[in-house]
Amino acid sequence: MFQHFKRTVNGTSTEVYTLVMHVDNFKVGSLGSNSVYTSSLQGVNGTFYGSTMLGIAVQNGAAVRPSSSWNLACLKNGSSTVDRNRGTMYRTTGGTVAVKKTVLAQNLTGALSSLRWAIGGISLLLDQTLTSASYNSAIASEAEGVGGVSDKRPRTLMGYIPSSQEIVLAIAVDAADPGNPNKGITMFDGRTIMKDLGCTMGIHLDGGSSTSIRLRHQPQDGAEQVVRHRVTTNAQLVAAYFDTTWPQQRFPSPWTDL
Repeated sequence: MFQHFKRTVNGTSTEVYTLVMHVDNFKVGSLGSNSVYTSSLQGVNGTFYGSTMLGIAVQNGAAVRPSSSWNLACLKNGSSTVDRNRGTMYRTTGGTVAVKKTVLAQNLTGALSSLRWAIGGISLLLDQTLTSASYNSAIASEAEGVGGVSDKRPRTLMGYIPSSQEIVLAIAVDAADPGNPNKGITMFDGRTIMKDLGCTMGIHLDGGSSTSIRLRHQPQDGAEQVVRHRVTTNAQLVAAYFDTTWPQQRFPSPWTDL
């Protein structure tokens, strides 16, 4: 299912897209030379990147974009010279979903072979009661290298609802200027959104100019549509997506549906 709504988050008018499906359908994958917006996938952009991958991106125990020049591409949070101990969301081959801070993917479970998937980001800390100031302090080291935690910019988020075993993929952009990479919400605002959507664990994915979502929608009274949004034309290298050919049904939100 998906939602598209507007709400005010801690004083900021925000436009939000969500895509929600059972965890069994979720995958992490390479975009090749595409972006989420131009792909055929139903999902959002993935982890951090520059000229090479800067975050963990693993599917079935293997890097989704291996590099001949760097053997830890997609298997490490950080670059070849800088370690980033960041919140990484993962699922084991036994079905356990969790978020854990790590530099190396193999340290999530002790072996890459026991990872069904893993993707690096910045912890949402949804299991804790935190103010904006205490959250910002808690994630300050994780967010080094990706901008200020209080900067207002587009955000890409991923969460999990254990009671329904659903993954929630979401983007949040400025309601008045949704294509502006320098407007949007803070990291704490993104945390608020995911908490209000029912997630009990989650991470920030790569936001700002990388923020993108794409899905297929089947209205009850019309032809199938592609619903998508991007902030810029950046190619994001990897995607967090649902492996399905089925179009999504729209569900109402508690906020102002768009």
